[in-house]
Amino acid sequence: MAKKEPKEAPAEKAPDKAEAQEAAQPSSRKGGAKQILLSLVLLIALVAGAAGAAVLATMFIIEPSKPEPTEPEPQEVEEGREYEFKLEEALIVNVYQTQQRRYLSVKPVFVMESNGGLEQLKAKQGELLHVLIGILKGKTLDQLDDPQVTNTLSREIVETVNIKLELESPIARVRFMQFVVQ
Repeated sequence: MAKKEPKEAPAEKAPDKAEAQEAAQPSSRKGGAKQILLSLVLLIALVAGAAGAAVLATMFIIEPSKPEPTEPEPQEVEEGREYEFKLEEALIVNVYQTQQRRYLSVKPVFVMESNGGLEQLKAKQGELLHVLIGILKGKTLDQLDDPQVTNTLSREIVETVNIKLELESPIARVRFMQFVVQ
């Protein structure tokens, strides 16, 4: 039997310099495009991160300037030298026995005869609000429908506040800048 000799693989040509350069150029172009794309993505991520940090800094770290709340200044009434104390915002409470479907909104003005009493009332504003809420929450819709409700309520507030707050100069009267039942 005759021995078969293994077939020789075709001889590979040795790459010449021109072919090596051609093979290297497309891969370097692809590598360059990848580098540019990667740099662009990193730049966008950096800008987005800086913008996010700036937003967070303005929201949480740097507090926007808010106007200082000013206390209402005593206002002299020309006739009898009286001083007024006004609440900055209306006081809103639910009307009693209406299953929280109706509410009362009032903005009382406290008239006092001395500046010292006025300063004391300002200092006890938290207690004043507590007493007012207690009085107003106990009012029924029938009581608030009375035509004389503002007069009656004014007297009740004067008596109760003067007793509970023990002011050195009592409140002379209360009038309402706003009185709304809805």
